Amino acid sequence: FPPTRNAKTVKPGSYIIVLPSFITLADLHYMVDSFCQMALYAFNRKGKVVIVNPNDTDVEVNGKTLPHYALSIAWEASFLQAIFLDPEPVAELSPTKTNTNFKVYSWSINDQTDLCSGQIDNIRLFDIWLSQEGRFSRDSKLFEVNEHLDLKGCELHLDWGALHPYSWITLNGRYGGSVGELLDVVSDLINVSFRISQDLKNPHIVFPTYY
Repeated sequence: FPPTRNAKTVKPGSYIIVLPSFITLADLHYMVDSFCQMALYAFNRKGKVVIVNPNDTDVEVNGKTLPHYALSIAWEASFLQAIFLDPEPVAELSPTKTNTNFKVYSWSINDQTDLCSGQIDNIRLFDIWLSQEGRFSRDSKLFEVNEHLDLKGCELHLDWGALHPYSWITLNGRYGGSVGELLDVVSDLINVSFRISQDLKNPHIVFPTYY
C-alpha cells in the first residue's frame, strides 16, 4: 500500500527484480508498476538495478527483446544503472541449475542514436557470467562510469529560468547570463545542444533553479 504523506521514503542501495519463470502480459504490467512504485517511494538515483530472467525465452514486447524492454522500463523510471541477466540455453536441464550461465545485457549513453528522444535504441551483451567458474568471461566491470560522454549532438528542451543578474532570455530567444556560459561548457563536454522550450509541461531540464 502507498506510504502516508509524511512517511520517510526508503532509499535502498540496490534493487533486484526476479521475473517469473513463464512471463504473461499481466507480469509485464506488474513489472512496469513495480518500477513506478520504486521511483515514487524507494528511489535512489545512484542505486543499481539487476533484473533476472530465470528461464530462457524469446518473448518480444512492442518489437523489443525482453532484455531491451525491461532495461527501457528501468530507464523511463530514472534508474540509469541497470543490467539484465538472461540464461543461456542449455542442452540438458539441471535440477539445481547451478551450471547455468547468464548473459549480461546493459546499455551505455554513447551507444544511443538519440538519447534526448527518451528512448534507448541500443543495448548490448556486456559479458557472460560463468556459474561453474564463478566469474565473468571477459572480466568486465559492471556499472562502470564513462567519463567521456557523447550524446551525438541531440537536443535537450530547456525550461530556462530568469534569475537576474545571473540568467535571462536574450532578444533572439536564447539563454543568456553567466549561468548560460555554464551550459555552453556542458554542451561542449558531452556533445549536446539546448533549446529553450515553450512546452513548460514537458521540458527535459529546468535550469537554473533554487531551493
